Amino acid sequence: MSSSSEQRVFISYAHDDLPQVRKLYADLKARAVNVWMDEEDIGPGRWKNQIQKAIAQSRYFLFCMSKAALQKTTDGSGFIDDELQWAYQIALEQDERRFTIVPVRLEDVERGDHRLSVFEQYDLFKDWDLMVKKLATHFGGGSMGQVVQEKKKSHDEILTEGLFGKALTMYYANDLAKALPIVEAIISLSPDNINGWTLKAGLLSGLKRYEEALAAAEKGVCLNPNDAGAWYVKANVLGRQGRFQEALDANEKSLSLDADDYMAWFTLAGALSALRRHEDSLAAFERSLKLNPGYAPALAGKGVTLAGLERHEEALAAFEQAEQINPVSLSFWKKRKADVLRKLGRLDEALVSYEQALAIEPQDASIWAENGKLLVDLGRTEQALMSFERALTINPDHAAAWTGKSRMLFELKRYQEALEAYDQTLRIVPHFANAWYWKGRTLKMLGKYKKALVNRPFHQRAPFVRLF
Repeated sequence: MSSSSEQRVFISYAHDDLPQVRKLYADLKARAVNVWMDEEDIGPGRWKNQIQKAIAQSRYFLFCMSKAALQKTTDGSGFIDDELQWAYQIALEQDERRFTIVPVRLEDVERGDHRLSVFEQYDLFKDWDLMVKKLATHFGGGSMGQVVQEKKKSHDEILTEGLFGKALTMYYANDLAKALPIVEAIISLSPDNINGWTLKAGLLSGLKRYEEALAAAEKGVCLNPNDAGAWYVKANVLGRQGRFQEALDANEKSLSLDADDYMAWFTLAGALSALRRHEDSLAAFERSLKLNPGYAPALAGKGVTLAGLERHEEALAAFEQAEQINPVSLSFWKKRKADVLRKLGRLDEALVSYEQALAIEPQDASIWAENGKLLVDLGRTEQALMSFERALTINPDHAAAWTGKSRMLFELKRYQEALEAYDQTLRIVPHFANAWYWKGRTLKMLGKYKKALVNRPFHQRAPFVRLF
């Protein structure tokens, strides 16, 4: 039984349901569940910031479902919808072992919107005492008798729990550098704390300090070789290092210990995809989705794999399913969806998808370059030029963007500028035959025939590298 901060339960509810929620709060507290409710636990200061912090520091987000609560999430008229959205974003980004949403029905209502429908729910209105007991057990509490007998925690245990909650808050906020010294303090207080080592590995990996991250992950595995989560973290670090075969082996070890971990199946699929084992990767994505049909990243990964297998219609269906679950999806998903739409000849729809990707990640030069190529296909020369130029303001050495810019300038008969752009392309890719060819044509248009001929022999013997 544990009531640590990493096991904390945040209760989200509509004010109309306050009497029932107060009873739920009291019943869970009586069973040693570390539960947080604004009416009872909010302190002086900015209440909104406190609620955001409390959600980020919690292990579970308990959403009390009722007609009143669902109405507020539907029309956006209440703060409860903001709480749910914050929790949903955390749940999308984190392993379910660190944070999950728990819908609890106070009355007989529908399952709610997409943010709730994929999570297992509990029905309190059917048998309150039985379901509270189940919830308490799930949250790390115990029976009333166990609570009375539980010994007091040591000072170091209490301090460790507080630090862990603080570190997780920073982790969720992507403030990795500030979270790292806190995790170091946890490990110094409790050197055998496997959660501390695995969190350290995740932080170091996020900071691209991969060798240190791997050492921390291996320490977690050493502390408990039968801990599936420790092997899962090690697999993630190895994957980020590009050591895909080793990542695959670690993932398989994790799954041998816990075959029902949909996140491990997801990372296994990623390693298989990187090893170009596309059929095996597809099977692993399917296994992940069988365990958690609402896991949007697995649907998007399935789409990428299907696209690699030239199964474009199925790929598009997978991307669209992922977007239905998570409308605010990653720019990577949007870009890959756009690529598939281009292959299917649905260019206007592809353009919309690229625009959505750029709205999410406006500083991604590769998306601007791909967007420019699509605009060329649509015959929008001026717009294509602007897109290539935007890519180059972000990455001045983006060869494909220079090539695209050169061609657009040539089409617009701005030959001197086109010549300068081709020189930039060749600075980056000196043996790019196509660029030499078009540079020669540009020189001819400028009346520089001798220089054009100098370029021609090089073009004839240079290998052809397609960038555009």
